[in-house]
Amino acid sequence: MTVLVECKRHSRPVEREKVMALWAKLQDVRADKAMMFATCGFQRGALEYAGSYGIATLIFVQGEFIYCTKSVDAAPNGLWPGDDRYVALFTTVEGTSISYATISSDRTDELSAWLAA
Repeated sequence: MTVLVECKRHSRPVEREKVMALWAKLQDVRADKAMMFATCGFQRGALEYAGSYGIATLIFVQGEFIYCTKSVDAAPNGLWPGDDRYVALFTTVEGTSISYATISSDRTDELSAWLAA
């Protein structure tokens, strides 16, 4: 399996045109899948286009951005403020909302499902 990966470090969210260009590259090199990482997020149109063509979109953030504030069992869950590790958020559009799923070594179900599709 060939996966085309593109990373973006912009000052504003990635636009649809950037994802369209990735799709064209995917077709050109005849890769099986494509994924785009961004430090700045994605515009809604970019996410919708990516979803339509099976392109994975992931936001790369510092660990302190993701942490649990409340839990049913009051057990620590996820990364805590001050954590200097980085994490990827698998980003998708579901109806009228944008959904985020943390990708880590112990939670790869969304990414695995995308690779299998």
